[in-house]
Amino acid sequence: MILNGRLQLAVYGLVKRGKLPFMNKPRESHLIAKLRDLPPQRVAEVEDFIDFLRSRDRGRALTRAATRAAEPAFARIWENDADAAYDRL
Repeated sequence: MILNGRLQLAVYGLVKRGKLPFMNKPRESHLIAKLRDLPPQRVAEVEDFIDFLRSRDRGRALTRAATRAAEPAFARIWENDADAAYDRL
């Protein structure tokens, strides 16, 4: 069975971007060999899982960026003398 091209690109992309830093050439080849042994339905599941992980990571990065962007606005609200009593609780 030939490894699904999209899946192979996904694995390669993760390795290239350092998302799988433990991957060296022998390990990468070993993983691809395992993927080649899977039936097409399982390869599709692995590809879906990789897509899920990438999507989740993008979502987390977006949440962190939004949190950082909002910090100055919240600091103006939270950091005031009227609320100082709550800070000591």
